[in-house]
Amino acid sequence: MKIKICRMKLNFVVVALSVFIILFQEIELYGQSSDIIAVENIILKYGKNVLIKEILIKNNNNITLQVGDRLKNFSGNPDQSYVNSYTVLIDINKIGITPHQLEKLVNESLKNKTKFLLSQMSCHLKEKIFEIRKNKESIVIDAIKMKEEELKMKEEELKRKDEELKKEAERILGRKLLIEEEIKRQEEEIKSEEIKRKNAERILKKKKILEEEVKKEEEKIRKDIEMLPSRF
Repeated sequence: MKIKICRMKLNFVVVALSVFIILFQEIELYGQSSDIIAVENIILKYGKNVLIKEILIKNNNNITLQVGDRLKNFSGNPDQSYVNSYTVLIDINKIGITPHQLEKLVNESLKNKTKFLLSQMSCHLKEKIFEIRKNKESIVIDAIKMKEEELKMKEEELKRKDEELKKEAERILGRKLLIEEEIKRQEEEIKSEEIKRKNAERILKKKKILEEEVKKEEEKIRKDIEMLPSRF
């Protein structure tokens, strides 16, 4: 009787243990199934390339691939077609993180990458602004230099024209002096001719007066002769 009771107890323990194992397996399968779904959602959300990079960083550049029915450990950047939600789940289990933690790591990496890209863009933008300012300053300096050269050329042109005008004024002044001297000489000649003419007129007039006087004297002498007694 005691043996029968022991057998019944043993059978009960075996049945209970079997039920517990089955329940544990179902719970484990359910957990894996939910984890795979979570990983699939992460893949759909971020893409395989993002998850692969994160796994390579956390797993010493190693990643699990599924080639047909076989699982293979691979080092380096893999062909994405051999990476799926199951292989990703295996790798994160190796790393010791959950899909939720994986998503947090991915988010953090993307944030850091975004910050890095923004920092790079900011640096590039600053360099571009500096280059634009430098080019602008260079253009302004070149424009100022060109303007200075243009003003210098205009000043030289004005100076040359001033020299030409000065020479032309000196030439005109010299010509004017020559003309004035010529006019003065001609006026003196005219004045001399006028004096000569007046002297000639005066001499001629005096000559006429003398001729008149001579004529009168001759007439007087003739009359005096006529009044003398005749010798015959």
